[in-house]
Amino acid sequence: MRPQTGFTLIELIIVIVILGILAVTAAPKFIDITADARLSVLDSTKAALESGRQMSVAMSNLPQRTISNGGNTYIDFNKNGSLDASIDILLDANGNIAASDIVKVADIDGLETQNDKTEVFVGYDLNSNNSVSDDNCYIHYTAVGKFSTVETGC
Repeated sequence: MRPQTGFTLIELIIVIVILGILAVTAAPKFIDITADARLSVLDSTKAALESGRQMSVAMSNLPQRTISNGGNTYIDFNKNGSLDASIDILLDANGNIAASDIVKVADIDGLETQNDKTEVFVGYDLNSNNSVSDDNCYIHYTAVGKFSTVETGC
């Protein structure tokens, strides 16, 4: 009679248990990839907004690049000497970009904005209630030209 070859039942069970342990330890790394992606988008969007803000403020110091209209000062982006509210950026009394216009300086497709009078929130509306600030996954811009990122809810 030939000797039998193959694996015993106990050997197969041990291999399955080891594979299960490996899967349990590795799975969270792949499950949490959405939060990592959101954080990366927030970081790159914040950098784009900061860069756009710096360029816009620099442009506002150039001659013939500002327009006064109704007591407000705007940066004339299309250099035509007249106000185009969809392009031109409102400056506040201190020369900072108004919170309502900060989203014009960078492409923020895929993110939601919550615009208040003196601040803006750019980020994710994870609970779909039309409010970004309650989800704790956003960039916060204040009228004094400061950015901060809240990432605890991403």
